[in-house]
Amino acid sequence: MVSKRDSVKQTWHTVADRLFNNKFTACNILPGREYYFRVYAKNDMGLSEPSESPTWGTKKRREKFAITIPSFGGFNFETPPSFLVPLKMRAAPKGYECYMSCAVSGDPTPHVTWYYNNISLNTNTNYYISNTCGVCSMLILRVGTKDTGEYKVIAENALGRAECSTKLTIRE
Repeated sequence: MVSKRDSVKQTWHTVADRLFNNKFTACNILPGREYYFRVYAKNDMGLSEPSESPTWGTKKRREKFAITIPSFGGFNFETPPSFLVPLKMRAAPKGYECYMSCAVSGDPTPHVTWYYNNISLNTNTNYYISNTCGVCSMLILRVGTKDTGEYKVIAENALGRAECSTKLTIRE
């Protein structure tokens, strides 16, 4: 028979009662505790005096608690301009208004310039130009034959440039 006592509980517990050889493996041994074992011979005549074992135990390695945070460069969401919705071909009746629009994205926010036959329209008061949340639009109040031609939008930021164009024809 084998009994065990640890340095925390201080009471003896039987861990094996019927052994038929001279070997036994103790289970549930915790690091950092000292254990004492007693081995008894048991037969029809009774129980012998225990044989005391030397103190037995495992050292508990104490490691300093540390957290290692990996270096992280972060995300770069910057993108060059691109057109999500391009300009569409337009045919407007003479004397009516004509509305053109497109959608552009990019980070940093692109600077948008409208052109008519390669001439900038951004300072021309005959055209109402707006750029709200990437939706670029232009309104011509009364189109005439002088407005026939190619319209182009150029979007630029530090990472690049994108352009789209369309043709406007006037119906009589």
